[in-house]
Amino acid sequence: MIPVSLTIKGLYSYQQEQTIDFTKLLEGQLFGIFGSVGSGKSSVLEAISYALYGDTERLNRTDNRSYNMMNLRSNELLIDFVFVNYDQHQYRFVVRGKRNSKQHDKVGTLERTSYKLEKDGSWQPLEGANGEKVIGLSYDNFRRTIIIPQGKFQEFLQLGDKDRTVMLREIFQLEKYEFFYQAASLEKKNTENVQHLNGELANYQNVSVEEIEHSKQRLVELTKQVSQAKLQMESKVLQVQSLEKLRQTYTEYQSQLRHQQELEGRRAYFENLKKKLEQYSYGLQYFKTDLVQQSKLTQQEGQINQELSSLIISLDKVLNELNNNVLKLSNVKLSYDKVDDLKIQLQDVERLSAVRKLEEETAELAIRVDKGKKLLQDKETERIQLNASLDMLAEEEKHVKKQLLDLGYLNVLKQWYLNKKHLKSFVDQDASELHIVENQINNIKEQILEISKGELLINSVLNSVFSLELIRNKLELLEKEEVLINEKFNHYQLQLKLGEYVANLKPNEPCPLCGSSDHPQTLHVEDVASHQQEEQEKLVELKKNKKTLGDLLISFQNLEYALKNQQEAKEKLLLRFKQHNLDLEKHLQTFIWKDFNADDEALLEKKEQEVEELQRVLDSKELLLEKQRQQLKAEEDTISKYRAALDKILLSYREKEGQVALLKQQLVTKDLLNANYSLTQLEEEKSALTQRILTIQTEYEKLTQQIEEQKQQQIVFSERKHNLSTQLKVINDELEHIAAQLGQNLSNSPFADINQVKEVLSEVMNVQEQDKAIQQFNAQLYNAEQNTQRLAKELEGKLFDEENYQLEKEQLKVVTEVFETQNAQKIKEDVFLKRQEEDLEKKQVLLANLETLKIRSENIDKLKNLFRSSGFVNYISSFYLQQLCAAANERFYKLSRQQLKLELSDKNDFLIRDYLNDGKLRSVKTLSGGQTFQASLSLALALAESVQKQNKSEQNFFFLDEGFGSLDKEALQVAFDTLKSLRKENRVVGVISHVEDLQQEIDVFLKVMNDANQGSLITGSWE
Repeated sequence: MIPVSLTIKGLYSYQQEQTIDFTKLLEGQLFGIFGSVGSGKSSVLEAISYALYGDTERLNRTDNRSYNMMNLRSNELLIDFVFVNYDQHQYRFVVRGKRNSKQHDKVGTLERTSYKLEKDGSWQPLEGANGEKVIGLSYDNFRRTIIIPQGKFQEFLQLGDKDRTVMLREIFQLEKYEFFYQAASLEKKNTENVQHLNGELANYQNVSVEEIEHSKQRLVELTKQVSQAKLQMESKVLQVQSLEKLRQTYTEYQSQLRHQQELEGRRAYFENLKKKLEQYSYGLQYFKTDLVQQSKLTQQEGQINQELSSLIISLDKVLNELNNNVLKLSNVKLSYDKVDDLKIQLQDVERLSAVRKLEEETAELAIRVDKGKKLLQDKETERIQLNASLDMLAEEEKHVKKQLLDLGYLNVLKQWYLNKKHLKSFVDQDASELHIVENQINNIKEQILEISKGELLINSVLNSVFSLELIRNKLELLEKEEVLINEKFNHYQLQLKLGEYVANLKPNEPCPLCGSSDHPQTLHVEDVASHQQEEQEKLVELKKNKKTLGDLLISFQNLEYALKNQQEAKEKLLLRFKQHNLDLEKHLQTFIWKDFNADDEALLEKKEQEVEELQRVLDSKELLLEKQRQQLKAEEDTISKYRAALDKILLSYREKEGQVALLKQQLVTKDLLNANYSLTQLEEEKSALTQRILTIQTEYEKLTQQIEEQKQQQIVFSERKHNLSTQLKVINDELEHIAAQLGQNLSNSPFADINQVKEVLSEVMNVQEQDKAIQQFNAQLYNAEQNTQRLAKELEGKLFDEENYQLEKEQLKVVTEVFETQNAQKIKEDVFLKRQEEDLEKKQVLLANLETLKIRSENIDKLKNLFRSSGFVNYISSFYLQQLCAAANERFYKLSRQQLKLELSDKNDFLIRDYLNDGKLRSVKTLSGGQTFQASLSLALALAESVQKQNKSEQNFFFLDEGFGSLDKEALQVAFDTLKSLRKENRVVGVISHVEDLQQEIDVFLKVMNDANQGSLITGSWE
């Protein structure tokens, strides 16, 4: 995870919105966040943790976290964190919260959302805000490997075996090695398959080769019997089929004869139907259309007459209302013509009312002008007094500044003393480290000498000069000798097994190896048990020697490796010691301050105290001077405001006087000025005039509108009356024409009168269907006559005997039953034979599968025992822990000046190998605060590096929020050198601390200050 930006607002001590741009911090790969205690440094990590996980180190869910996290002076909280994940995608986690506007102690639940940056530049919302799902680390492991908060730096070092295993399992996804349940599942499936096979084999107990042979003989006999029965049945079938054909023809003749007689009985009905259909068709053709049109026109004639009567009544009513409204309008118009005079009178009343209001306001403004002038004069007096006091303070400030020395001059000298102290500490430290390294080199040489003396005579294995090459050569010889002994041991083992087979051979019984029952020459096997025992003892002794040599080789390699490292370290220390001495001499030559001594820093401190005292006096004078300047500026601002307000009042006074004069000139009735009307009376008169004008205008407009509408109605009704009369005349003409046409058609028709025509047409008939029915009847009658004649010719000279027919059928039934019985037996036997053969094949396959499953069951049981109780996962976890320990030692060994190393106990607890005490082991709890920090830092960096490799990320981020305060200056420098070396490993490290020495060493950093009014403020070193 690589952070891109973080915005904080309203969180803990942060009031105003503060944004951290990590791109500038990441350029140097090592940066710091510095500030005094309580400035808000650690809140940066709290913000990131809560945005990603909804959890913090300071507060849990029962601590009313929403209220306590929000700044008491803020009404809203914002955390906006953007970072690049190991998958190279950019993610954004946002937290928002608001305080209840009515209840200060009520803060709603903080809302967390997350987004992913798409290729088009848009932020795509993610489901939930699950940092663990995105980053791949739980909250606990996140604060152990990436962001380590205060109080948690030593957690991984001091975790128990179980908790550490759980942590490693999650970080490195070791659950993929949890195979116990897969093995148990395989065992269950295998057992189920065995049970299933046993169940299937139970179905094939009666299957055998003998039973199959018996079935084949029965099938041959049944096949002969079926062939004979089939010939008899086929002969009888031909006889019965001939009789059935004759019987069918006779039956059909009788049926056709009856059908013809039925049709003859229905002939009269269809002839009558044909006559009625002809009359109905004639009526449809010559009368139907005119009769329908006549009925329709008669109905329209009645509707028009009814509407015409109603229209005449409405027209008379409109004429009467119109005459009444015209008379009313003539009376109202007399008053309407005087409305303009009333409006003029209303305007004069309104102007006089405005004059009375303005006169009252003008009197009030005159009083305010007098008060304002007096207050402005008092403020001018105060301003003059403040100016005199300021001049006096300025003179005192100049006097103090003349006595104050140049601070830059003293700061340069102070920096020279500080540099000298650093260079001297480097020289002393190099000398101390050289002494330690020389002691360690001597200790290692003594250990090598002791090993060579103690191990050269082990079983006479080595008896010459002690060296790694000699041990390796001897190990190769032992391995070759082990191969030869194993070959002999296996040969003797084979001889013993063959002896067992020879002892078990019996005459005329098959050999278990070759299968022969004849044993002309049996193998003579010597007694090799004693030889095998000798080889076994040699093999045990040889493995013991190999182990001894292997341990010796490892010890010797470690000592040689340690000696080489110490000698290289000594050479580097000598070079560094010489360089530091040279730097110190050059620095002493740069002392140029004549009034001071290079070896006496006390005089500088005395001068600094004097300067600080003068500076305090100057600061108090400047503070008082600034305070009075601000007071003077405030007085001048107040005077300006008073003068502007007074000018505004005077302007308003003059404007209102002008308005009064203008309104008096605009009065039409001048006598109103002499009348003593009150403002209330004027308002009442204005209201009465307004209402009177409105009443006259409304009544006049209403009557005018009604008259216009009534005139329009008169025109519409008259036009409608004319149109209806015209339509009525057209309908009457058309009815007369239709009556004449019907009379002419009736005279030429077969009908007696028009009522007969209507009666015929009243019965609705489907002409096409009825005509079709008549044609179908005639066709059926013709077909029946033809079929009867044909069948009579076929039966001519032939007789059908039903009794003889039934006798032949009974005989056929008997023959068929014999055939079917014998054939069923044959089929049954055939199916039985095929099933037996198939079952025999299945039985053989099942037996082979069952044997395979039994072998698989044994193998699965071994795997299950291997994976039981997460044994394999714990083994892999131990392997990862050993790798972490080895990686951490690469730094811890250097940080501790080659004095300490981390090791693991049998229970996977961390121990310390102390090389200052003959390399003995002791508990990590015995480490000092600084040593604990060094060990924790080494483990944390190794763990972070492993996480980086696990996620295949090109660069990794690591944040540290404690530990440096427990180190002395030398240890602090070593730790800082270690952090700087991480730049070469493409790792980004952030340090949060209040230690001043770190601030001087790190070039790129953020400075956090907690302002009493504005809250925590963040500034970058580049700003």
